[in-house]
Amino acid sequence: MSSIRALAHDLAARSNDQLRELFVARPDLCLPPVPDFPALAARACTRVSLQRALEKLNRPELELLEALVLATDVDTGTAADAAGLAPLLAAPEGLAPDQPVPYLRRLHDLGLLVRADGEPPATESAENNDGGGRHCAYLPLASLVDVLGPYPAALGRSHRALASLNASTGSRLAAAATALRAAGHRLAGPTGDGAAAAAALEGWLQLPDVWPALLADAPPKTADLLERFRSSPVGAVPDALRPIDAAEPLRQPVPWLLAHGLLVPLDNTHVELPRAVGLLLRGGAVAAPWHVRPPLAPGPGASGDGSSVVRSSGADASGTVRPAIRDNAAFSAVAETLRLMSDLLGAAARSPIATLRAGGVGVREVRRLAEELQAGTRGTGWLLELAAAAGLLVLDVDTSRWIPHGAEAYAALDRHRQWQLLATAWLELGRAPSLAGTPTVGSATSLPRRGTEKAATAGPAPVRGAQINVLAAEAARPDAPSVRRRLLAALTELTQPTARGQAGTVPAPSSGQVIAYLGWQAPRQQRKFDRLVPGMLDEAARLGLIGSGALTAFGALLLDDPAAAAELLADALPAPLAHFMLQGDLTAVAPGYLEPAVARQLQELSSAEGQGPAAIHRFSADSIRRALDAGRDAPGILGFLERHSATGVPQPLRYLVEDTAGRHGAIRVGSAGSYLRGEDPELLDDLLADPRAAGLGLRRLAPTVVAASASAADLLASLRSLGYSPAPDRDGVPALGSPEGTPPGNTERSARTEGASPPSSAVTTNPWQLTEEDLQAQLELLHGSAADGAGRAGEAEPLLALETLRRAIRLKKRVRMGIVDPHGNHRREILQPLSVGGGRLRVADPDRGNERVVPIHRVMDIELVEDTGTEKEQTDG
Repeated sequence: MSSIRALAHDLAARSNDQLRELFVARPDLCLPPVPDFPALAARACTRVSLQRALEKLNRPELELLEALVLATDVDTGTAADAAGLAPLLAAPEGLAPDQPVPYLRRLHDLGLLVRADGEPPATESAENNDGGGRHCAYLPLASLVDVLGPYPAALGRSHRALASLNASTGSRLAAAATALRAAGHRLAGPTGDGAAAAAALEGWLQLPDVWPALLADAPPKTADLLERFRSSPVGAVPDALRPIDAAEPLRQPVPWLLAHGLLVPLDNTHVELPRAVGLLLRGGAVAAPWHVRPPLAPGPGASGDGSSVVRSSGADASGTVRPAIRDNAAFSAVAETLRLMSDLLGAAARSPIATLRAGGVGVREVRRLAEELQAGTRGTGWLLELAAAAGLLVLDVDTSRWIPHGAEAYAALDRHRQWQLLATAWLELGRAPSLAGTPTVGSATSLPRRGTEKAATAGPAPVRGAQINVLAAEAARPDAPSVRRRLLAALTELTQPTARGQAGTVPAPSSGQVIAYLGWQAPRQQRKFDRLVPGMLDEAARLGLIGSGALTAFGALLLDDPAAAAELLADALPAPLAHFMLQGDLTAVAPGYLEPAVARQLQELSSAEGQGPAAIHRFSADSIRRALDAGRDAPGILGFLERHSATGVPQPLRYLVEDTAGRHGAIRVGSAGSYLRGEDPELLDDLLADPRAAGLGLRRLAPTVVAASASAADLLASLRSLGYSPAPDRDGVPALGSPEGTPPGNTERSARTEGASPPSSAVTTNPWQLTEEDLQAQLELLHGSAADGAGRAGEAEPLLALETLRRAIRLKKRVRMGIVDPHGNHRREILQPLSVGGGRLRVADPDRGNERVVPIHRVMDIELVEDTGTEKEQTDG
């Protein structure tokens, strides 16, 4: 029976509660809604949906599913139950007979398995009569076999599958089997061809005393070589296809393994370890061990993968920390991040942050900011990403520079509200700031060494040493928010008080332990965790979510209630100060964290020196002039200093302010984008009085000269639209349509877009957020269709056809296909499908003796036929 039809029958028999659980676990199945159960089953069997479902399985569930796929055959209907799977699972603490049952039910609930007997899930309540359900046999979905790939559980293909690859492989297996029989080994059955030799080799390796005897007679280091194939069944060896001389003594491991059929050559440089040999290496178990429990904390000072780690200050060797040390580290990190963010916004206001032509902020600009903030380049890059995510920095599309946005409103917030804004922005940030500085995909630094991989197809040469820039498109990761939520949830579970924690301490897991735990929860996302989690842990520590490696109380609250987490932080942060101490050497010392408004004004008047809460601010003529340029005056500056200074205003500082203000403004500089000059002053008077020209920024400089804020091209086009007849000055007004001018017919000027994202930012993908209305609408739609699962299957027909094709390819059977040619003629042919993918089907025509490619959209219907030599049928329509 087709997997899609079997799953449709299974889903139609489920209750509303069971369907709800399925949709919550796999929301992509009902977004958008499907009309009936066959369509629902077809969508559940698609490769993309199955990949999403597999990413949510934990390690024991995935290992059990791989064992089930290896123990079953969807083409012949060979199923497996819990009792049959028990020999393939090696639990460290011993395997109970019923232990796989809940995992099988979980996989069945997710729509990854179907009952071999076709019974609906509602009858599983009666499974207590057969020993807890251990004898309920299941079959995986047919498409699941393809999604898991050719090497499930990192085991190779069977001897029979390898023998059918090509004639050369089959003949080598036949030669190996014949030589083994001649040497006195007990191989049963014929060995003349590849298929027979493969069956004989598999049966021979199953004999109880064969494997130990083979290892005893093997050349030295053979066991070490075989151990390398535990994680991958394919390896690279030189001259794998070299003929083996039976009379020559085999003293090297690779020739010995090839001669005994324990390694099978794929080509001249690659070999594969057959599945039977891989199982022997694991003691006959597919999952050895079966990781039914999450990884426990490793020994002192070791990470989850056995490598040493460097812990934060305050964490002891056993991976625990005292709550007081944790909180002090977290509060210090929060205060430092808030101070640096305020300094960054002030620096951006004084000098907007330039972007590169290709997008992102360049390395030199980041270094300039790092020197000004006195925070390292990595920390500065993260601050830029965080400020952009929180909307505190926006891109000015006119100048291609990042400028502050809402800095005044941000500075007026209480510090715990500032932290809440930054923490929630970080949590929802669809980017990975830690990728900044790493090689881009395709750069020379990320390519393998010469000789390790075949030459790529022709294309643009890789950029040598290219790196991902801050705020560049390459750092976009739409899955980053989900990883951060997983990370905080895992930290909450790992930092629960346990017996290993000493009295008065809390667990402080290392980065390796956290990654290992996340890898157990979602093993198919291990590479993602390895790349993203170390940087996210560093970012979480900068926000105070982690202190000395341990999750803080307000960090644990961030996921569920950010406002409550901010309130918890507010009670712990020390109150900010409203005063500072002025000294005679033109410096001011802040004895602690200042109120945001006071700190902002002090930064306008001085330049910060040093780092930390007790920073030193130095006054100079340049800093005072900067404040005067911003609109301040000497009485206002001295009044601010007198109100907030705990030591009064020293005379040198008063003289500096008054002297700088007295000389300020003797010469004034303004900006003008273009100018007008004419012989008739009265005509210019009329133009200045015209209200329609108010947007041009006209200002009279002389009786016959007027300056304008608009560009020369914009000014020329606007005056003509107002009815005037200006002419370009020969000094060089750019022509319309030139790079400096406005294109013809378009006088629209670009404006600063507040809150705009950088042009290199990526689009956020669908988060698959399922609402109660979506669930109810899908259930009503399903119950309005054929409830028995046998209703219309129009949307499922294409996938049913693909399922038939893939089954025919696996079984090497012919199919009868209805094909429409480019002229609209319909004909039916019996063909041998070879491969399908990319919307194309490669087939062999037995009558013509050739191969051809058929577009999938021209195939009308497909059915399996028995290979009885039936002649090709052709019907013109």
